Amino acid sequence: MTDPRTFYEILEVEPLASGDQIKAAFRRLARERHPDRFQGATRATAELEFQAITEAYNVLSDPDQRGRYDQTVTGSARKAQQLTNPHEVARALLGKAASLANQPGQRRAERGGEGVLRAGGGARPRERERPSPVRPVPREAGRGA
Repeated sequence: MTDPRTFYEILEVEPLASGDQIKAAFRRLARERHPDRFQGATRATAELEFQAITEAYNVLSDPDQRGRYDQTVTGSARKAQQLTNPHEVARALLGKAASLANQPGQRRAERGGEGVLRAGGGARPRERERPSPVRPVPREAGRGA
């Protein structure tokens, strides 16, 4: 189905509608838009609409299918609606970047440093001053006194 509407929109019910409300909406729409009531070119359109109504009812009338549908499709639609504002898009992207930067990476965990966001988009460990592994040799020790 390539219809951009949700199953709830197709059946003209709210997402919190009960099973009885979904059933009543399906029966009403099936009566109104059944292909046998139309002729000619409008019949083909009515057939497509009737198929969409039937598919929506089959999914929303089964509690298991409805639960899966609500988790996938409705959640995606809500996120898409929330991200229409450019400020929300920027906030979401920055939040994702910050969460990635704060995840304990293997190298950073080994070094014990925290990440810093940089222009390249990745996290780089902060540099700390570390003692040099090579010790200077006193001048007197090298002369063979």
